[in-house]
Amino acid sequence: MNVSANPGFRKVFFSVRCAEKDCDTAALLSVEISASKSDTEIEDALPSLVDRLERQEKSFYNMDCQMHDMMKKGMFEN
Repeated sequence: MNVSANPGFRKVFFSVRCAEKDCDTAALLSVEISASKSDTEIEDALPSLVDRLERQEKSFYNMDCQMHDMMKKGMFEN
């Protein structure tokens, strides 16, 4: 299934989950890789891709559970 908004790219997903017992929110983290890239090019880009995923993960874990709850509902209340 091609779930990328960019034709010719593949999206790779990873999941994270809040450790708080009453929250338990999960999120999908992703990076996109051009289908035209060679294995060597992908291997060369891995440090950057991992860094991007780690920043996404850190951002998720820095949110409080109230923000996670709003994410689950798909809206932000004022």
